Amino acid sequence: MLDGLLERFGLSDEITPCKFRYTVCSGYGGIFEGVKRIETFTEEEVILIVGNGIMTVKGEKLAIKKYGEREVALTGRITGVSLT
Repeated sequence: MLDGLLERFGLSDEITPCKFRYTVCSGYGGIFEGVKRIETFTEEEVILIVGNGIMTVKGEKLAIKKYGEREVALTGRITGVSLT
């Protein structure tokens, strides 16, 4: 999904040479790439294993829209993302 956005703006995905990345769309959810697995999931918190770390996504009414090919798409209101 994010690759499509980058192409639309004429940007190469080489501008973000990292093991994982994410995009949050205010009020709609977000796209998380480079996900190795989902550790835990509730409507208020999703813990993703990415690269060499753990990404915690907090929010309200979170739901998994897509999971596969190292990508997770979440819907719901995301209020915070942290990496440890």
